Amino acid sequence: MKTWKLHGALVLAFSIALVLALYPTFLSMVNIWMRSETFTHAFLIAPISLWLVWEKREAMLTYVPSYSVLGLIALFGSGFLWLLGMAVDAAVVQQFAAVLMLISVIWSILGNRLAWFLAFPLCFLLFMVPMGEDLVPPMMDFTANFTVDMVRLSGIPVYREGLFFMLPTGNWSVVEACSGIRYLIASITLGCLYAYVTYTKLWKRAIFIALSIIVPIIANGLRAYMIVMLGHLSDMTVATGVDHLVYGWLFFGVVIFILIRLGAIFKDPEVDNLALRAAPIANGESDTLAVNRTPLTHVIFIGCLIVGLSIWPLARQQMNNQAYPEMVDALELPDFEGKASVAPLWSWQPVAREADQVVGFIEDGPQQSAIYIDFYPVPGYAEMINSLNTMIDPDSDEWHIVSVGTEHLAALDISVTSYRIKSSKQELLVWSWYQVAGAHNSANKYIVKLLEGGHRLLGDRQDSARITYAMSVDPASQAPELQKSQLQTLIQETFPQVQASLDNVAQRVYEDL
Repeated sequence: MKTWKLHGALVLAFSIALVLALYPTFLSMVNIWMRSETFTHAFLIAPISLWLVWEKREAMLTYVPSYSVLGLIALFGSGFLWLLGMAVDAAVVQQFAAVLMLISVIWSILGNRLAWFLAFPLCFLLFMVPMGEDLVPPMMDFTANFTVDMVRLSGIPVYREGLFFMLPTGNWSVVEACSGIRYLIASITLGCLYAYVTYTKLWKRAIFIALSIIVPIIANGLRAYMIVMLGHLSDMTVATGVDHLVYGWLFFGVVIFILIRLGAIFKDPEVDNLALRAAPIANGESDTLAVNRTPLTHVIFIGCLIVGLSIWPLARQQMNNQAYPEMVDALELPDFEGKASVAPLWSWQPVAREADQVVGFIEDGPQQSAIYIDFYPVPGYAEMINSLNTMIDPDSDEWHIVSVGTEHLAALDISVTSYRIKSSKQELLVWSWYQVAGAHNSANKYIVKLLEGGHRLLGDRQDSARITYAMSVDPASQAPELQKSQLQTLIQETFPQVQASLDNVAQRVYEDL
């Protein structure tokens, strides 16, 4: 019991110390819980984890706590991940790493066997991290596909453009709130908890968790189809306003209730955790690691824990204190051999918060094009890749995305993201990618984030840019392959001048590095 008091006090003390050391990261999680209905349930995660541990308290006392070297390794690894998240301005990486550090601290102090015994309550803490936004676009596409296919199977004609579709009785669109991400996150969280407390067999848990992922995705598609049909059959008088959100949550509640009731049919008998632990103890099985708990052992492990908690905030402070150069000249685009247009050719432009955005319109006979450079000369002041920097302004109804794909850009031998963007008057073919430090071009935002973080940690040239080319097209008279070929030619002819402009400004900014 004396050992338990010591290790319990260390768990409490170092957990509090971790939260204080990474206070801004944990506060950012709480702020998201408070403002986003998608993650409101996260307030319950820590209390539920504590309750699950409390339920195991008698069986836990049959263990003898012992320090874990593996836990220390996990602590230092998750700490470096947190620092990398700071370097790339990725809040979700910082938050995920902070929770991993908390789990690693408990693991380090209690030992491998106790950590394994408490594996689910500890890992359940990861549901505190507000993540899943990257799933929104594919889930919106699935919802649109599912709804349109079901409406057509019902014998109703539908005309679709991207996430917008029109029925004879009215127009519909799949927005972020219709993606079903809220249903999915809530269902996975509840499904994991229910599977853990209801089943003891691993395969049953795995099946129920898989169902908790699949069922809400299908259910959200059925929900969207049901709402569209209610609107269509009522001549757009039902389920076209706030009421369709109410119908959606009621439908989701019924689906989850049925899933849980079906899962209860296959419930496993309850396991006596204390009896389960008493058997190996009675047989003489040792629960301690091969580590002598001498005063020196305590000092070494406590010292390692202190270093593991303090080194990363200190490194962040050092990184934030790095002296960044100031802008010398503003970025300017060339006149492209006199083809640059003074007047804008259309109203669309990508959204770039706090970027040095430069726009150049080119009018070469009947061909109308534009180049958008969203330039971020130094890190720390604005984030290039985040949910706010989008291709379409969410507050504008004039433009919408018809399709999204990838194309090979021959001039740089990379894949770029291709968009079809349309208004009531124009349609644009848009290709976009990112550039880091003037040398690394990619459309993969995860690779770009890692490149940004690497250059920041090394103190090297750290400018970055989102480069976007747009060209007006006429689908009625231009074949898609011809449109792509024309855009390829435009980029090949103009990008060397754009690159020279970027390099010139960056060279003057970082000339002393």
